[in-house]
Amino acid sequence: MCIPMATLLKCGGLFLHVPKTGGNWVRDVLDAHDLVYAHIGGKHAGPRQLAPLERLLQVPHRYDRPNRPLFKFCFVRHPLRWYESWYRMNVARGWPTWDEDEEAWNPSVELNGLGAPDFTRFIENVLTRRPGFVSDLFDYYAGDAHFVGRQETMAEDLAAVFATLGIALPAASLRRRARVNVSDEASVSLAPALRQDVEASERRGYERYGYTREAPSPDSPTTHGERLVPIALGPGPFTPAGGVAWRAPVPAVVHLADTQEFPCRSPLQLYEDGRPLPHAHALHDDVRTTGRGRFSHWEHAVVFSTSDNSDPNTNGRRYTADWAVAAPGVVTTLRQRPPVETLGATP
Repeated sequence: MCIPMATLLKCGGLFLHVPKTGGNWVRDVLDAHDLVYAHIGGKHAGPRQLAPLERLLQVPHRYDRPNRPLFKFCFVRHPLRWYESWYRMNVARGWPTWDEDEEAWNPSVELNGLGAPDFTRFIENVLTRRPGFVSDLFDYYAGDAHFVGRQETMAEDLAAVFATLGIALPAASLRRRARVNVSDEASVSLAPALRQDVEASERRGYERYGYTREAPSPDSPTTHGERLVPIALGPGPFTPAGGVAWRAPVPAVVHLADTQEFPCRSPLQLYEDGRPLPHAHALHDDVRTTGRGRFSHWEHAVVFSTSDNSDPNTNGRRYTADWAVAAPGVVTTLRQRPPVETLGATP
């Protein structure tokens, strides 16, 4: 029996449910606020499963954003935390065999037969027979998404999706909703060497979705458990970069910058008088022509625009930046991706 979970919204959004990333909570929010047009496909339907339905989904009169493409979004989570959650769920269920039927397809089918009586042996099985599974899982869904949020900051990220779709549901109200479908506790621990092996096998997932493995110092200031590392932006003057765009060199964090392969990797946040500018990872053409706080951390510099497209050298405001280093089990906020049709374009 197919359990519907890929969710088409009345406003033209399409939620793709990546297993073990809080998707049941998202669906609970969508249903509670009467935002759902239909649940379609299988519970964890992805691009391949939804492909036969794409023409139906794009019929203009079927939802409230006629003649506009669907806005697809999903969530990911810290790769090691994903394995821990998946292990706990399967221990509680007695290690079921996941359905390979296309109609009720579950991507966890690739982990069938890897169960073990303890977490260490389970991870050893994964590293031997299916290394990099979580990175591949995330890419399968996120490669077709316009927005990729994080389970660790789900209320904030879902609020950002709603704002993009014109829905007024602030993060504060979403945080009050109870968690759903939480896995039973089971002992999970790994020796440092094995943890490093997991991080190496899932390197793509860590890098592409902005997760970091660096541990913070205990006296660092934090937000959502993160250590915020300041980045020098000057002093100015900032260099014109065409249109309303300006350039600020940040060579010390070139290793964190977005690239063609990882267009949303950078955890850098830019601030104007202490207020975060809202549009990270923007295409450089959009920074130059639209501006309004759009910015991109690319190679050795930040290409940015001010909130009102004024000259940052003369508007009297202060521009600063930082990047977040996650504490163990806590990750930084993943910001909005550009529309998928623009990915890979030269900034």
